[in-house]
Amino acid sequence: MINPIKKYKTENKRDILNFITMRFATHKDDLLLGNFLIQVFDEKQKEKIPSYSDSDERLRDLLNVSERRREGVVLIYELGHEIVATFSLIHPQSSINDSWLPNSAMLRCVAVGKDFQGIQITKYILEEVENLSLQYNADYTCLHVFEMAPQVGNVYERNGFIRDKRGDTISNGKSILGFSREVPKESNLMPIYQANLQ
Repeated sequence: MINPIKKYKTENKRDILNFITMRFATHKDDLLLGNFLIQVFDEKQKEKIPSYSDSDERLRDLLNVSERRREGVVLIYELGHEIVATFSLIHPQSSINDSWLPNSAMLRCVAVGKDFQGIQITKYILEEVENLSLQYNADYTCLHVFEMAPQVGNVYERNGFIRDKRGDTISNGKSILGFSREVPKESNLMPIYQANLQ
């Protein structure tokens, strides 16, 4: 029997965007969100390398949603009660912000569920990242992409980020590449949330 929900997701992907809601994560979301991140990244890496497995340090970092909430904001995109995407934006003055440009917000843990990829959720995520970075009074937004995932970097470049070799480094034994985007002095986008981002 065909799963009607899965069939709808497959045939009406763009319509789903009208029903996806966004909210700030709370402490009640930490475990569920951490497991969502592990699942999404694990599936993505194993598409390229079936034997791939993350280090214990990497898994602990993904599960540490509470730290990212304390040091910035964590947003969740949902369809009903199902998490479909998430991202974290770390405050420019945070001690866990590892950006390489001055006064930069750090974008981390961007993940879109497998059934919801290819419907432009990332575009809306990056629009909200711009709004939040502006509220932080940041000059730049920085992020890292695994070297083994060039298509991910292409998505960011299509949305205004530039390849920034100053941000290249090694994390958990793997090469990661730097990308950055200047934060506009004002945005034409309508902020979905006005957060307490002090």
